[in-house]
Amino acid sequence: TRLHVLGVGAAVNRHFLEGLAREGRGACTIVAPKDNPRLVRDRFARKVIDGGPVLGDITLSWEGASPVSLHPSPLPELYGNEPLHIVGRYSGSGPSKLVITATTPTGTPFRQEIDVVRPEPAPPSADQPRLARIWARREVTKLIGWGGRQAEALALALEHSLATPLTSLIAEDTEIS
Repeated sequence: TRLHVLGVGAAVNRHFLEGLAREGRGACTIVAPKDNPRLVRDRFARKVIDGGPVLGDITLSWEGASPVSLHPSPLPELYGNEPLHIVGRYSGSGPSKLVITATTPTGTPFRQEIDVVRPEPAPPSADQPRLARIWARREVTKLIGWGGRQAEALALALEHSLATPLTSLIAEDTEIS
């Protein structure tokens, strides 16, 4: 059984709906006010009724690198015309190979190898904070969900200035009007 989720409107809780779909091994689509509802509905129906996932049991492995943290985990199934967003950290640098293995709906094994040159580790910079924050947000969610790791989650949230169930952000106006 799969749970497919269709959210409609401007105030949809995207995080909640995507989480439901992820836990239910289904697809999630959001209809924004600017979207044509019929087109989005038809695309959603084709995806979940006609198409279904094109790859399942997806695993990633690095040859020549050591992944430190990968999100989401476990990896969801891949639907046609949909991206699979994966965020992770690794240790080491230099050439390596990312190996993707999966199974098609007919049970046929799938394998793809991608040559990757990992850059030398660099300290976080003001130019590239977004990617680090995306990873940190997912890591904090995982740490909080596991329980007992609140101290690690709190430290990571503070390091990346994230609002979480353990932290809040306060804006301070230093100008007197």
